[in-house]
Amino acid sequence: MAQITIQNYHDCYEYGKKVANGIITKKDAAAEISENGMTNASAIYYLNCVTAMLEGKRYTATVKQDAVTYFLTEIYSEFGKIGLQKALNSLKAHLHYQKGKNNLPSLERVYEDFYEIIN
Repeated sequence: MAQITIQNYHDCYEYGKKVANGIITKKDAAAEISENGMTNASAIYYLNCVTAMLEGKRYTATVKQDAVTYFLTEIYSEFGKIGLQKALNSLKAHLHYQKGKNNLPSLERVYEDFYEIIN
């Protein structure tokens, strides 16, 4: 299985924005991303994460901590504190969903670090 790269994070973020804006379907976006070495299933998980963060909704599949950090950084850079607040609401809902299923202290630290930015 291929390693998921920073380029994959970038692709998922860019396509995730397009999915959230109704420009492309998630299925088509995943197909495009998978042409660059990411599996279709992983692309779907990462797209779900991005679109959920942009909308402030819960996502359920766990993605790499580095990817979450990348997505939060990009969202803050592009959408400011309001966008970051939505993304953090999404991450918090994800952490709550995962509680008791998976121990995710590194994602909890990411949440806390970014939460300091909006307060």
